[in-house]
Amino acid sequence: MKNVLLIGASGFIGHEVARQLSTSGVRLRLLVHRSQPDIQTKHGIELLHGGLQSFDWKALDDDPPDTIFHAARISGKNMLSRYWAGTRGYRANNRLLDWARSLGEPPHIVFTSGSLVYGSRGDIPADEHATVQPISFQRSYMPAEMPFLKKSGQPKNRISIVRPSWVYGSDSWFRQFFYRIMKQDGVVPQYGTGENFMSLVNLRDCASMIIEVARQSQGGTIYNLYVGEPMRQSEFCGTISRLTGKPVKILSYRWLHAKYGRAVAEALTFSLIVKSVHPLITEFKSSSHDHSKGLRETLNSFEE
Repeated sequence: MKNVLLIGASGFIGHEVARQLSTSGVRLRLLVHRSQPDIQTKHGIELLHGGLQSFDWKALDDDPPDTIFHAARISGKNMLSRYWAGTRGYRANNRLLDWARSLGEPPHIVFTSGSLVYGSRGDIPADEHATVQPISFQRSYMPAEMPFLKKSGQPKNRISIVRPSWVYGSDSWFRQFFYRIMKQDGVVPQYGTGENFMSLVNLRDCASMIIEVARQSQGGTIYNLYVGEPMRQSEFCGTISRLTGKPVKILSYRWLHAKYGRAVAEALTFSLIVKSVHPLITEFKSSSHDHSKGLRETLNSFEE
């Protein structure tokens, strides 16, 4: 991995991948659509301008990357626009893969998905061989992932798919649905019964795992990303309560559905124990196996 293209460097996960790659010594090109990532431009970093749907991939024919990190998603604001975004993502990703296949030496593509593809499974673990049954936002966005699933095993395609679990960091669901309510109402919200399992990974570890997949995998494989043992949401909220001194307040699924809609309600209450069959994941040296430490660091970052 020497010549890298990163698609989606302005996003939550993509930005951290870009930050880590920027100090790794690789040649790094960032495809920028609207907002420029907050990464100091230095030797070895080049900004390319364009979107996933419109960028002329053939412009890279004379100097193609050997590795592509794909952390971009065409998004929508409601159910209808999300389905349309999924369709546009399907077309855009097929176009990218057709170009990659046309090269003499196709790049290794690492595509970032999510664990919502497995659905809500209660206390039944899901490894990379689990059946896909997408829920919440992933119902709409799954079409964009299908080109990678269909073509990952074909000759001349080097594709790895990573599926992070709950990723917490400075700009995530944790900030929007927990920290903001804590600041506003002085309570730690627990959504639903609290019995649902949450598999977690902090943003720094998630990005490091994605980079290791690019370094160690030859493609054609799915990787679930998580750290440590899962916890029930009630335990998660209890941990936040101990760290902040704020009491837990239970908000019902009905309240959540009425305020935010079905997709958000499902995303915040689904139950999934994420596992992996890959030593790359199970033996990963995490910076924070103790999520109370990682959550404390994240809470402190909100106050900075």
